[in-house]
Amino acid sequence: MKKFRFRLDRLLELKRSYERMKREEIGRIKSQIDQIELERKRKFEEMLEEENKFRKDGSQIHTMIYRLKYIRGLKEDIDELEMKRRRIEELLKREIEEYLKLQRERKIYDRLRERRYREYVMETERETMNFLDDVSMRKYHFNDGRGKG
Repeated sequence: MKKFRFRLDRLLELKRSYERMKREEIGRIKSQIDQIELERKRKFEEMLEEENKFRKDGSQIHTMIYRLKYIRGLKEDIDELEMKRRRIEELLKREIEEYLKLQRERKIYDRLRERRYREYVMETERETMNFLDDVSMRKYHFNDGRGKG
């Protein structure tokens, strides 16, 4: 009896591998987004704290100017982080679309493999039945058609 072989097994494994790599890449991108978001929140909180210090420290002009410049720099950092997060989210969106495409392709090959396997099982059962029929026919003829030996 021949062993089941699916000609596209290597391709199917390759698709699974690509899918796994894409999932890992999506995880890395999500991690980057989380890090950027944490940094943005930290900068925002620092900016609020500096604004409060600015309001309280109204007596010294050079300190106020320094704080205003520092706050402006923090706002620019926050805006920059926000733009970076948006770019990475767009990248994430593209990666997810690619992942879904890979997943669909892999499922096609999985279904094709399953169909071929069912055909293989049916063929194997058919061959087994034919073999058993042949054995019983030979036994019948060997016993001169009397049925039992």
